[in-house]
Amino acid sequence: MLWNYVGGDYVRWDDLIVGGLAIGLAAAATASAAGLMTSPYRLASVRSIQQRYGEPAARVFFVMLAALMLLTGTAILSGLRPSYSGLPRSTSDAAE
Repeated sequence: MLWNYVGGDYVRWDDLIVGGLAIGLAAAATASAAGLMTSPYRLASVRSIQQRYGEPAARVFFVMLAALMLLTGTAILSGLRPSYSGLPRSTSDAAE
């Protein structure tokens, strides 16, 4: 069963995994921007930003990436969904 009733609302385990992964990757991007991790700077896209615009621009790229992933992870964990994507009303609807 992919549903868990927590605090008066249903939490989907797949949303929990994907949202948690997005927040974890945001932490890694923040560590890269702070200079704690140097291996992401070997990526071709980041290396091209670094060569063209310099080290500060590559750090800004990682900060923006971290902010976007943190926002996405928070939205997923809060259950924010597009209007066309609704949760099934009952567990029997989920099987269909």
